[in-house]
Amino acid sequence: MSGSELKETEKKVLDVYQKVNPSTRHIEADGALFEFMRKEREDLFFRLLKLPRKLFKNASLLSLGAGTGEYEVFYGLWGCREITCVEMNEKALERLSGLFQHFGMKSVLKDTYCQSYFDLDFDEKFDFVIADGTIVHTEDPL
Repeated sequence: MSGSELKETEKKVLDVYQKVNPSTRHIEADGALFEFMRKEREDLFFRLLKLPRKLFKNASLLSLGAGTGEYEVFYGLWGCREITCVEMNEKALERLSGLFQHFGMKSVLKDTYCQSYFDLDFDEKFDFVIADGTIVHTEDPL
C-alpha cells in the first residue's frame, strides 16, 4: 500500500469513527459494564498472557490506537504511572481525557497525540506498548 493509499484509507475510517465510534463503552455510567470489562482485561493480561500484575506498577505505557480510552483506564487502575495515547480521532481523545478525569487519574495521562501511529516520530522509551485491536487493520499485521 502506498503512502497516499494509506492516508486515504485512514481518512475514510476516521470519517466513519467520528460519526459512530465503535470503541465507546460507557463504563463511567454502567457499573456492570465496568466490571465486565475489568474482568475481560484481567483475564486477557493475567490469565491468558500470564503477565504478573506487578509489571504494570509504576510502568510507562504507550497505547497505539487508544480509541476512547476505556481499556487505558484499567491500565491506570493497575498502577501505571504514566500513559501516552496515540489516536487519530480527536473526538475519541476528548472522551479518553474525560474518562481519566472521571476516574481521578488525570495525572496518569501523560500525553495524547492526535495522529496516525504510522506518523509517530519521537524517541521516548516505554515499559509497555499496546496496540489492542488496531494492528489487525494494517496491511501486514504480522
